Amino acid sequence: VVEIEKDPLYNFIGLSLATGERTPAQPEAKKWDIMWAYAASSTEMGTGLVVISITQDVVTSNNVSNVETALVMTSDKSYADFKAADIASATFQTTANVIGTGWRTPAMPGVTNAGVKSDRFYVIKDCAGNYYKLQFLKFGSGDTGERGRPELQYELLQ
Repeated sequence: VVEIEKDPLYNFIGLSLATGERTPAQPEAKKWDIMWAYAASSTEMGTGLVVISITQDVVTSNNVSNVETALVMTSDKSYADFKAADIASATFQTTANVIGTGWRTPAMPGVTNAGVKSDRFYVIKDCAGNYYKLQFLKFGSGDTGERGRPELQYELLQ
């Protein structure tokens, strides 16, 4: 029998089945805002067949610690022109996957526009209540959709 006590510093606690030891499953709850990760999902094909897929380059927010994210389209306001006064016009969401994979188009057969989607950026309200604008610049090397060296910029809105 293993008892896992809540630790107020962490949102999630992991458990090693091999050793019975508990371990933090994420950094301390208030010390991160977004995470670059993999994600798994399943799709029911209607015939009882379930297809599992793994997605790379998923950006999630720390919604458990009250991080909020808004998508801003550059047709509404450019990244350069977005200022603190514009925060009120943004529609914030509290789900973890607001950014998700929507910031990029991966290279794959038939895709001609691989790379960062330049028609959008994000505004993030962090754990401490600060607001940042965040824009993805490159998906990877040369922005051909090759993974591995993403670039982004962000700025505190004051």
